[in-house]
Amino acid sequence: MRSTADLREYLDALDLCYFDGQLAEDYPELGIRWMRARTSARFGQYSEARGIEISRVLAYPWVPPFFVLSVVYHEALHAVIGLEHCYRFRQAERAYARWYEASVWEHENCARLLAAEPPKGLR
Repeated sequence: MRSTADLREYLDALDLCYFDGQLAEDYPELGIRWMRARTSARFGQYSEARGIEISRVLAYPWVPPFFVLSVVYHEALHAVIGLEHCYRFRQAERAYARWYEASVWEHENCARLLAAEPPKGLR
């Protein structure tokens, strides 16, 4: 089972790889954590007040790390580009090296993810 520390490691790795360390520099208070409650079909969300929140169903070991990373990357882009899924956002999203693979995996596993009960006791 993944932990909040794993999410932090994912965000830090993405920052170095895709944002040249700008997330840590420009958004030092940007936090990442598991969502408290399930929210429809969302696997992640971002707000200035709450930072990045990731769906608890992504903590299961059967969810591949590259998919969790794609969700974290998507939400980090919201911090940098804004909340709208504009052309610039979609282009930046495709810069994630495993974007296509993550998209295919999501399509093939969406029903399983949505049916899964979120694990309890995540830290």
